[in-house]
Amino acid sequence: MLGAAPPPPPPRKPDGETIRNAIDHLTNRETEYYERTPSASKADRLVLDEDKLLLTDYFYFLMKQLRLCRFSESDRKTRGGKREKIKIGYGGLQCIHCADIPNSRKFFWSNVDRLANSFAEIPGHVLKCRRCPMQTKEALLQLKQFHPEQMARLPRGSQKVFFRRMWRRLHDDDDDDGTAEASSGQGAGSEDVKAEGAEEDKEKEATPKKESPASKADKEKSPDSVSEESTVLLQRSTLEAAKILADAVPAGQPNSLSSHVLLAIPEDKEWLSDSDCFIRKQLEVFCATEADVATAQADKKYPVHVGQVGIRCIHCSLAKDMHGASGTAVAFPFAVTGIYEAVREFQRLHLDSCDNLPEATKDKLAAFKGASSLSSVLRKYYVLAAKALGIHDTREGIRAGGEAAPLGSQAAFSFAEGDVSLVPVQSTTDAAEANNTKKRQTDQSSEAAEEEPPAKKVKEETAEEEVKETSTEDSENESQAEQKA
Repeated sequence: MLGAAPPPPPPRKPDGETIRNAIDHLTNRETEYYERTPSASKADRLVLDEDKLLLTDYFYFLMKQLRLCRFSESDRKTRGGKREKIKIGYGGLQCIHCADIPNSRKFFWSNVDRLANSFAEIPGHVLKCRRCPMQTKEALLQLKQFHPEQMARLPRGSQKVFFRRMWRRLHDDDDDDGTAEASSGQGAGSEDVKAEGAEEDKEKEATPKKESPASKADKEKSPDSVSEESTVLLQRSTLEAAKILADAVPAGQPNSLSSHVLLAIPEDKEWLSDSDCFIRKQLEVFCATEADVATAQADKKYPVHVGQVGIRCIHCSLAKDMHGASGTAVAFPFAVTGIYEAVREFQRLHLDSCDNLPEATKDKLAAFKGASSLSSVLRKYYVLAAKALGIHDTREGIRAGGEAAPLGSQAAFSFAEGDVSLVPVQSTTDAAEANNTKKRQTDQSSEAAEEEPPAKKVKEETAEEEVKETSTEDSENESQAEQKA
């Protein structure tokens, strides 16, 4: 009986030149697309050049086959039924190849997590789209062969960071009154995901809320506690915040609204989840005064110096009828890398039980449970954000007034690394060249071994026999010496 046929050999990976040609083709096609589509060239780009550091070459150029679109009434009907709960103007994705035909393929998700979890629909369409040129499909498939290898080199969470950034580009223009209703996971879904709960929310909004006794007591107890609206007002440009910190006078500054600087910066929304952005807005960065040092000593904290940078609850800090922030509401990280852990402790020990936290903020905080960014992403970002505020390490803890390093694209470099350093990720072309070089070296070594002269082999065999004989003689001499002893 004949045995089973051997499996076919795996497809050979394309070489460096083939990969370069594939990338050149995809780049040229993108240029041609924007030249012949003026409206697309004026619109905001879905994928930026710096995003390449967060993605594999395959995924980067795959995303280039999509463009931003807005939901219209004509998009209401779809093959899976009706998109009844999506509001007009909601952001989505559209294939650039079939965008100019009726019933072109569009994708709408209710939140970034659903986008990330069901994104397999995108390559499934692009690689089968009848309007997508065959050469473009072949180029993408060639890059796809290096996708697993590149994914293994990228740090965990890089792709999710990109989805977060892309989500902001899709929905930054959504109305504040809930045009998208995306933050709560309502109002939209992909063609295979139905949105739920929008009608219930409308009923809740229509029913006036009764103020609870606890809420009334909180207001009476702390009439000047900071509201969510005033917290938003504290946000300013990162450079402006860095300047306020650098100019801070340690000797008893007045507790005015303009003197406070939030830990949150505008760039947070580009890199972090809604939950992490919100938590950073509940904290302020400050330079310790004599009074702050005395409070720290009373709390039996580690030694704190005047001018040392700390973080504290913004609500407790602005509560004028209270004694300010103390205890678990304040922390003085000794190093910039410790800010992340200090915020974690603040969230665990103080935030949920803060007496000055407004009810609206508590409700919003509860809605974010379980929607955090990866810790690997957060740790890197906290260091970069601190440097953007001019915060730096000294022998006496962290201080303000250092060089403010704008976040910009350096965050993409840093997230592409295992460490906060600026080393670019190896591209597919480089990987292909490295594989080819390694293969050539292996082939040359094999050929050299096959062509080795017989005389050389005889010499090596003779040398090996001499070594064995010498070892045997040494062993016999040692045995005789032991017997005499």
